[in-house]
Amino acid sequence: RPASICLDVIQAGSSA
Repeated sequence: RPASICLDVIQAGSSA
C-alpha cells in the first residue's frame, strides 16, 4: 500500500 508508506514517512519526518 503506497499510501500507507507515504503516511508512515510523513509521520516519521514530523516526529523527527
